[in-house]
Amino acid sequence: MAHVTTFSTPAHTSVFASIVSAFSAAVSAFKEARAIEATYTKLSALSDRELADIGLNRGSIYEAAMGTKLK
Repeated sequence: MAHVTTFSTPAHTSVFASIVSAFSAAVSAFKEARAIEATYTKLSALSDRELADIGLNRGSIYEAAMGTKLK
C-alpha cells in the first residue's frame, strides 16, 4: 500500500515576519561583531611572550579573533 503525506506551506511570507527575521539577523551580526571586538582587544593586551605561549603573534591576532585562518 502506498501512503501519501502532503504538507501545506504558505506561498508567501508576511511582511511582519520578514521584518522580524531581518531584525533578528542584524542583532545576531551585532552580537558577533562585539564578541570579535572583545576577543581582539583582549588578545591585543597580551605581551608578545604570552601570545607566543598560545601559539600566536601580533600578526595573527585578527585571524584568531575572527576564528578563521586567512590565506
